[in-house]
Amino acid sequence: MNDWLYRISLAWLIAAVILVLGYWTQWIPFWQAGLYGVSVLACSLVSFLLNGYDKLQARREKRRIPEKWLHGLELLGGWPGAHFAQQFFRHKTEKAAYRRVYWTIIILHISLLLAAFYYSFTLSGLQED
Repeated sequence: MNDWLYRISLAWLIAAVILVLGYWTQWIPFWQAGLYGVSVLACSLVSFLLNGYDKLQARREKRRIPEKWLHGLELLGGWPGAHFAQQFFRHKTEKAAYRRVYWTIIILHISLLLAAFYYSFTLSGLQED
């Protein structure tokens, strides 16, 4: 199961880089695409780092990062970074309640992407008529 999620996460990060570069070079005219790409890259980096810090704090039995902060970063686009952190640090891989919210966020992002593609093709087809 992790193999395909690894590939999706990696593809999502690569797509985010392409979106940012595409908007920056004016190949993609939609500022929303560039903003989403930046959000995915920045939140993934912060999510990776905070998950690592949370694992360190857990080992030290010190104050932890609240899960709502981790989920908030995932919701803003950082779920690929969270996936890589979970695998790298072996963190939050067994907690069922956390995983349910995490998977809901992934499904939400994929659904929103599919909806954006659908509406972009539908609207472009209407404009050609």
